[in-house]
Amino acid sequence: MSNQSNQDHNSDEIDIIQFFAYLGKSIQNFFKSIGNLFKWIFHVFILLLLLIKKNIIYFVIALVIGVVAGVFLDKTKAPTYTSEMVVEPNFNSSIQLYNQIAYFSDLAVSKDSITLAKAMKITPSEAGKIVSFSVEALVTERQKLYLYDKFIKGLDTLTQKSFDYEMYSNNFNDFDAAYHTVKVVSTDNTVVKKLENSIVASVSQNPYFKEQEKIKKTNIALQDTILRKQLVEIDSMQIAYRESMVAAAENPGAGASISLSDDRNNNFNGVELIEQINNIRRSLVKLNEDKGTQKASLNVISEFPDRGIKVIRISREMKVVLPLLFITLVFVVILLLRLNTFLKAYNK
Repeated sequence: MSNQSNQDHNSDEIDIIQFFAYLGKSIQNFFKSIGNLFKWIFHVFILLLLLIKKNIIYFVIALVIGVVAGVFLDKTKAPTYTSEMVVEPNFNSSIQLYNQIAYFSDLAVSKDSITLAKAMKITPSEAGKIVSFSVEALVTERQKLYLYDKFIKGLDTLTQKSFDYEMYSNNFNDFDAAYHTVKVVSTDNTVVKKLENSIVASVSQNPYFKEQEKIKKTNIALQDTILRKQLVEIDSMQIAYRESMVAAAENPGAGASISLSDDRNNNFNGVELIEQINNIRRSLVKLNEDKGTQKASLNVISEFPDRGIKVIRISREMKVVLPLLFITLVFVVILLLRLNTFLKAYNK
């Protein structure tokens, strides 16, 4: 019984030793394979350097030809300029803005300079120099939080609890942004400034938005009249209250409050009157802000500059693209020649 137990114990030890030996050999082979891979990469790198060294004259010629040809093409190619304008849509006019910009861009891309010139109120020659139109939302997380706070305040209490910021953010789209950037690319750095009024008019002249502007102005004027009338009435109440307080001080037997209606419970003290005056003044300030921000369906926050900014893209500079293209072509030709030589030698 004891001998059998010793044999089982020795067998377990042998299995463990064999396992670790196998594991160690596997790890050793793994690192050896990695080492061989690095050796192969280094070998290929050296062969590449030798190939370049042997054919350096061809690579230099390709580089020089590419640079000269690229510089020549860049000089003859018309430069492009970009201009940006930041706008603030009102009355949900952002959809109309995006549709109009897409329409203008389609005209520019299709080279329909006649129709584009009529829409932009410029000459066909100037319209032909416009390359593209684009618009994108200008929004940050801070602005999104502000819009969420403004949106949530307009909901009832029950809906507010079931509509969190994450849900709002997931459903947020470009049309919901407060500000948008209109971008125009052209080959003339002065023509874009002439497009500003036409772009704004393409939205603001829409009959629906013109009616919305009219209604908004009427409502603001009406609210302003009501608030100022309330302010005058409360000022009169405040004067009457002060007079009653003076009378009460002169006649201690009189009450210290003034009734403003037939209801005896409807009494105001001076603090309440002052608070109402402050509330009305805050409403007037907010109303004045609305007069400035909602007077049009599309507010221009930042105008197009008088001159566009030249577009410089390395990936489109021919003096960079052509040398790389020619060097790559020479490299491929050399590899094909070497492959052809190898195949001929292999057949022999």
